[in-house]
Amino acid sequence: MIDTIRLGKLIGALYSPNEGERNAAAGRLYDWLITNRVHPDDVVVDVKGERDARFDRLMQRFEDENTKLRKENAFFVEHADPKLRSKAQKAGLIENRWDEFAVLLCQRFHLDDLPARGWQEPVLGVLGISKSQLQNWKLGVAKIPESAFSKLRAAPSLTLTKKKPRQVTAKTNGHHPQSALPV
Repeated sequence: MIDTIRLGKLIGALYSPNEGERNAAAGRLYDWLITNRVHPDDVVVDVKGERDARFDRLMQRFEDENTKLRKENAFFVEHADPKLRSKAQKAGLIENRWDEFAVLLCQRFHLDDLPARGWQEPVLGVLGISKSQLQNWKLGVAKIPESAFSKLRAAPSLTLTKKKPRQVTAKTNGHHPQSALPV
């Protein structure tokens, strides 16, 4: 295995202001190359700033291509027949992220599982969507946008809404409801 730390130190010593140190470093570098069977053509000089700039350009190209593909996909989703999307969903050809979304909802509500009721209203308020849109997400008919995940993560902790239980009234003529039952 090539000792890259030693190689780095030798190359650094080539820039010493002392001519004797530079000459000694050059000799040791030559010996190191011969000992490790490294030909000068095998050595690639890479300037750190250029490597970072090349990486940034590559990432920008990927981001631009990703943005383009997202726009194309959004167009096709918008103009696709809902029945066709439903068939594709059932066939497993379209990614349904509802399970991931439900896990995030449980985290925001501090629950293990989503209850049957009381969680939709706070979510609708945070996301600014309709109940039918939320239902379409759950059924997998519509794609859950990444912005919904972001808004939900950024929202403060959510609390369940509890509706007042319906009161059942019995005609009792002023008596206790249990006394109105026939004996």
